[in-house]
Amino acid sequence: MHYTPRSIIIISSTAFVSALLFFALYNQLIFFRASWASFNIISSSEIIQKKEIIYYYFHGDKWKTEKQEMLWSDSIEKNIVQIINAWLVLLDEERIIEKKITVQSVLLSSAHCAYLSFDNNILGKQETIFKKWMLIEGLFKTIALNNIAVAQVQLLVHHQLLQDAHLDFSLPWPIHGFIK
Repeated sequence: MHYTPRSIIIISSTAFVSALLFFALYNQLIFFRASWASFNIISSSEIIQKKEIIYYYFHGDKWKTEKQEMLWSDSIEKNIVQIINAWLVLLDEERIIEKKITVQSVLLSSAHCAYLSFDNNILGKQETIFKKWMLIEGLFKTIALNNIAVAQVQLLVHHQLLQDAHLDFSLPWPIHGFIK
């Protein structure tokens, strides 16, 4: 088959323009939007306000509180992460927990159960059952009394059930705890 110089130029030009167009689309330098498609513009302006948070913890055989202002958003999950991480920092400063711990993630179910996944076990291996229980009660009290709509809490470590020799975490615990 014999190509004329004109057909070679047309084929080469078409391939070059197609390659440039593909490169620009692939690297998102240009994009197309169908005129019939309706796009919802999601605003990143969620409502954020200051709120005074009260942290509860058991130390020295009595309940203690600490107040702090925090930025409060529309997202319950974000608020829970912020509250618990600040509570854990407070416990670390008071030397109630053995090491620095943070919340990896929070998931809320439709049944108002919060799944809290930590990066380490929040319960010390050498702690008494009572101290472990009071630590958990302090966590739940901090969540509940700061008006977070949660009925139960499932504690996890690295997205697996928290394991403890003394306390059972195979089922979610009620947010209002067991102290009457």
